Amino acid sequence: MLNREKIESALKNVINLLREDTYLSGNYSSYILPLLFFKWLSTLHTKDSLKNQKLSENLTLPREANWIYIRDSVQKVGKELTSIFSSIEKSNPTLQGIFINPIINQWERASDHTLKSVIRELSMFDFDQNSLNQPELLGQIYEDLIVNSGLYEMKSNVNFFTPYGLRKLIIDLIEPQAEMHIYDPACGSGGMLIEAARYFKKKGEDPQEISLWGQEEDYELRSIASMNLFIHGFIHSKILSGSLTRNFPIKEKGEPQKFDVVITNPPFGVKNWDNYESKHNSSPRFQYGDPPKSSADYVFIQHALALLTDRGRAAMIVPHGVLFRGGIEGEIRESIINDDLVEAVIGLPQKLFYTTKIATAIIIFNRQKSEDRKGRILFLDASHEYESNRKQNFLTDEIISRIVSTYSDFREEAGYSRIASHEGISKYGYTLAINRYVEPKEVKSELDIDSQVKKMQELEAERCEIEAQMNTYLKALGIKI
Repeated sequence: MLNREKIESALKNVINLLREDTYLSGNYSSYILPLLFFKWLSTLHTKDSLKNQKLSENLTLPREANWIYIRDSVQKVGKELTSIFSSIEKSNPTLQGIFINPIINQWERASDHTLKSVIRELSMFDFDQNSLNQPELLGQIYEDLIVNSGLYEMKSNVNFFTPYGLRKLIIDLIEPQAEMHIYDPACGSGGMLIEAARYFKKKGEDPQEISLWGQEEDYELRSIASMNLFIHGFIHSKILSGSLTRNFPIKEKGEPQKFDVVITNPPFGVKNWDNYESKHNSSPRFQYGDPPKSSADYVFIQHALALLTDRGRAAMIVPHGVLFRGGIEGEIRESIINDDLVEAVIGLPQKLFYTTKIATAIIIFNRQKSEDRKGRILFLDASHEYESNRKQNFLTDEIISRIVSTYSDFREEAGYSRIASHEGISKYGYTLAINRYVEPKEVKSELDIDSQVKKMQELEAERCEIEAQMNTYLKALGIKI
């Protein structure tokens, strides 16, 4: 049975073992997570009494893909793991690219001694009936390792891991329905897609009724996302490779794949992005204009909008600059507003992320607004709504519920939310800066004016008395006043 304290202790030991290998420099999760996943698959496949039927039926493993065999019998561990993992990926298309980095084979970099020691340490993970049938448990291990192993410190996309509260907020706002195609174009470790599945489970519905798609440029993160989704039972989910500034999902006939829902937390501060489409005189996504090289924020926004169905909705986490920057970005924003695609702008607290303190916002886009919302945008300021611990701020269920209900009801609340018409927004130069529309709630004075005046008079009298005494002392000393 998996014990949390033992797990944390074993993971620390494994990380220390990998650190001692002079040929390795960070990225320890690219060893730990695939090995843990392999052990889980091996247990799932070899113990009939522990089988998860749905996964087992869709899994083909070679005979030598056995954890005990690797642990006890293999000498040239790196070479054998490469062979086994290559065979697994070849036999299972949904697992392609999960185990072996296509650029640098990590299993050939680590020494056999290190790999042997790591495998022995990871052998303490006992995947019994309970842990095999509760994928959330292994998923939580993955999440903890991602956050605590220092993986995020080595990524240029520092917000690749979206904290739980933000994931829950976005999914609760969007409310995915059965048979929807859901897409995260910057899926990182896959947390947003997993949260969509959890939402369905909580409603008592079958998560398999939704189609999950993700895209991730970073090999290691794409591998983690694929493993995470597979562990949670989404064996037919699709995690695409490639940068979303250059690539987008396509159908078999070459047409862009459309989605009912796009949910994403794209990387902040991306510059010098490669406008591949403009170079090839084909820009199906950028109908509102080519974003500036200085920022890819409106690349991500237009990418999401271009892939929505006629009834599609999107929720995207953005830095506040997206809401008010001018130039070509201002022109793009104006066109998007005039096309009535922006439904709500929600201001969030700072310090919600593990690696950046900046405040962010959520923009909700809707291609089919209800009649009462057409030509209007809801602005909601939740920037002061949070709980905190020593390291960061977080959103509680109560805070999330208030935001979601305000959006669902599309209601105004003094100092918290306000609805603005497109005409009103145009008067402010099409800025979506929340403080332009939501004024802080007036703070009523709780002071008793009469008592404060009386206190001030008493203090003034006391000052005069002290001043008179001081003058007496100075005269006694012969000092002229």
